[in-house]
Amino acid sequence: MSLFSENEEIDEVATADLKYLLLPAFLGYATSKTVGRDRAEVIQVAEVYFRDFLARCRQYGITELENGDKREADGEGELQQLLSAAKRRQQKIQRYQQQKEMLEKQKLLKELMNQSRVDAEVVREYYMVLLRYWVNNAIEELRSIEEEKPILEHMAKTKGKPRAPPASQKPLRPIIISSEQCHRGTQEH
Repeated sequence: MSLFSENEEIDEVATADLKYLLLPAFLGYATSKTVGRDRAEVIQVAEVYFRDFLARCRQYGITELENGDKREADGEGELQQLLSAAKRRQQKIQRYQQQKEMLEKQKLLKELMNQSRVDAEVVREYYMVLLRYWVNNAIEELRSIEEEKPILEHMAKTKGKPRAPPASQKPLRPIIISSEQCHRGTQEH
């Protein structure tokens, strides 16, 4: 038995249960910050949590966004890559502005929730804002994970290989110019 049904709308989910939709996002975030373990494994698990969270949010109509940023085709032209990069940058700026607005709204709603009598609509709106906030966070975390994967793959490939010895160079020697040398040098010219 599941707390959430695939054929439900977000309006049908009880206000008290909305907070449980956030669990995969929180687990993904906490997992991604784990240290002392195999980093590739850590980001793989975090990615599963974030993708699950976004899929559930899309299923309930909280967001229309796809599961993170699908990588463009390798054969993509340079102009297309630039346009794609510009589009991603614009989306990131837009999400950043939304995040700022949502943080302000969260603060306001949190203050209202701390009052003795809280309207159920205030609680519901608070969790909906929190869900949208974490949708944007999850997207950014997935982008970071996608950028980190090639780095980790490269590190894994080079880990077992011995490093090339540095090319033989003359050791650096300090050069000290005394005032006598300076004076002699100026008189000679």
